[in-house]
Amino acid sequence: MRKRRISPNKVTYSTLINGFVGEGKIGIAIRVFDEMSILNLSPNRITYSALIDGHCNKGNFEEALRLLVRTEAVGLRPNEVSYGALLNGLCKHDKFDLARGFLEKMRTDGMVIGHITYTSIIDGLS
Repeated sequence: MRKRRISPNKVTYSTLINGFVGEGKIGIAIRVFDEMSILNLSPNRITYSALIDGHCNKGNFEEALRLLVRTEAVGLRPNEVSYGALLNGLCKHDKFDLARGFLEKMRTDGMVIGHITYTSIIDGLS
């Protein structure tokens, strides 16, 4: 893209981040995320959700939770996909009490708990 003088945007970067996370390459995804900041491109909820998912898949819940807080700090409200990634990872790593707590937080925050949440939990338990 750059050779053709086409500037990547936040959608391009989010797609790359999601792809690297899907391949288990969280380190590369983080570097791409950092590059977004250098270029003054604001990550969106999709970007944060992908990184939360990547950290949870690696069992790095501290960083995943930091990103969840950061999502809110920049004015974005985590959605069912964001929490679904977190719940899935917590269940996969036998952290059921934490998962239950976040499920309760979703309810308290008035979030609709639907098929995305339940699918994430069921997948995390399998």
